[in-house]
Amino acid sequence: MTAGVEIFGQKNPRSILFLHGAGASRLMWLPQHRLLSDEFRTISIDLPGHGFRRAEPFRIDTAAAAARDALDRHAGGEALLVGLSGGGYVAMALADRWPDQVRGLVLSGASASYRGWGGLSTKLYGYVFGLMAGRMSGKAEASMRNLLPPDLADDILAEPLSMRGAADSLRGIPGRDYYALASRFPGPILLLNGERDTVNRKEEAALAAAAGARVEIVSDAGHSCSLTQPEAFSESVRAFAREAFG
Repeated sequence: MTAGVEIFGQKNPRSILFLHGAGASRLMWLPQHRLLSDEFRTISIDLPGHGFRRAEPFRIDTAAAAARDALDRHAGGEALLVGLSGGGYVAMALADRWPDQVRGLVLSGASASYRGWGGLSTKLYGYVFGLMAGRMSGKAEASMRNLLPPDLADDILAEPLSMRGAADSLRGIPGRDYYALASRFPGPILLLNGERDTVNRKEEAALAAAAGARVEIVSDAGHSCSLTQPEAFSESVRAFAREAFG
């Protein structure tokens, strides 16, 4: 097994590449691997600044290039992309540069535009967060353990959270027009947000209109809906993947 990569399922022309959120790792997608690898080849990777690659700086473009490399190495050069939070913005950047390698996009918790004051305040918070990163690790781990069943939390936290990667993501994600990126992508897009993810729910209609995207809501869930409602999240991904692959 390649370090920093999880692959479930047999070799399959219908592959799904999962991109994690800021501070997390490839292991946050274990529920989706377990639920979807009966039908699809499921792949998750550590983005730069996270997991096995935590010593590297996180940048949107280098993260997109790393994800594209995973497509070439492990998915036969093409896959459906599923990105949560920061991983959703990486997915949009990849799809804009290499659209022929992307069968579709599932964007969860990645509807905020990060333009204007929203983008500036996020960047500023990233600098503050970076100064406190060493003290935030324990709090972030405790928060995840409170959110998840003990066995799942143990499995996911086998790869420590990366607060430096989270700070880099907060600073690095703002600064480009993601609505324009999504609108240029010729394939299908699904916005799959948690019901209580107020930041992204506020802007999902605008992104859907710009990109011609479908919107689905995961009930009784917040930002981390893939973890707190894994069955509902995964079934939405399954149905969308079947359509995207034809």
